[in-house]
Amino acid sequence: MGEERFIRLGEVLATCGKSRSSVYAGIKEGTFPAPVKLQGRSSAWLRSEVLRWMQACIEASRPADTVCSIIDTSSSTRPIGNKGTRAE
Repeated sequence: MGEERFIRLGEVLATCGKSRSSVYAGIKEGTFPAPVKLQGRSSAWLRSEVLRWMQACIEASRPADTVCSIIDTSSSTRPIGNKGTRAE
């Protein structure tokens, strides 16, 4: 997953696609990761927790075999390029 880092609210919103009010409602309900208090009034989210939340949403909305079959079939059913011809 890469290096762990803190992300601020703007990046959280851009990453997960939720609105600011939805993020804070999810925190209150316990359905979205809470930010980490850094100092004073400063806080940020752990990137890995936001990405794990996103992955859990994907897994909850799709059967496990669907994700694999989409990946497997999409690469084998469509030719790459112009109908299999080579451009010279």
